[in-house]
Amino acid sequence: MEGNESHVAALVETTVFLQSFKDMPDRRQQGKVNYPLAEILLLCLLAVLAGAETFTEIARFGEKKLALLRRFRPYENGTPSHDHLGDIFATLDAKAFQRCFVAWVAAMTNTPAEVVAIDGKTSRRSYQKKGSKEPIHMVSAFAARQRLAIGPMIRSHWAIENSLHWVMDMVFRDDECRVRTENAPANFTTLKHMAHNLTRRAPGKDSLRLRRKTASWDDDYLAGLVAA
Repeated sequence: MEGNESHVAALVETTVFLQSFKDMPDRRQQGKVNYPLAEILLLCLLAVLAGAETFTEIARFGEKKLALLRRFRPYENGTPSHDHLGDIFATLDAKAFQRCFVAWVAAMTNTPAEVVAIDGKTSRRSYQKKGSKEPIHMVSAFAARQRLAIGPMIRSHWAIENSLHWVMDMVFRDDECRVRTENAPANFTTLKHMAHNLTRRAPGKDSLRLRRKTASWDDDYLAGLVAA
């Protein structure tokens, strides 16, 4: 019974996640789409939760974990190759992806979207292939449009941001990420932020690193992370 309840909870949370991204622009020709965007985003999120750090690793996760993925979505055509994943993430609108992320966090935490903090760290090794080595900077955003009491929120924001930098570097190896093409670096960083939010919310006293390792070993635990 407990396993069924966990599965239902995971399905509900996954529905919330995908609903937040339903308006995400998809530039692909719809008649030629074999892999729905919702399935790609869920694949990538679960793979990163389980420790994937590149599109090659995400693609391998998809090959090995198709049965797990089909708990949530049909995946009628299986999962895409790493090249296909990279191409899709390169063309996704990075700002729109961030907005969807904010909407998801707001829904997940019952927090107004206006006060959701977006990390302001630079992914130092994320750069374009075409000779440019400018870092991709995730702009810090913190707004309170409705005259809220924002003092404690601002202090909380900076505490979260400082700790998030450490987590992204040490747990999610953000500064070693070599995703380099077009919008892919910024979108991949946003994806890691999603994974961090879910990993942090999981119950128990295990470290974030151990939680990710457990997610890579235990499908039920991984599925449970999206319902934490």
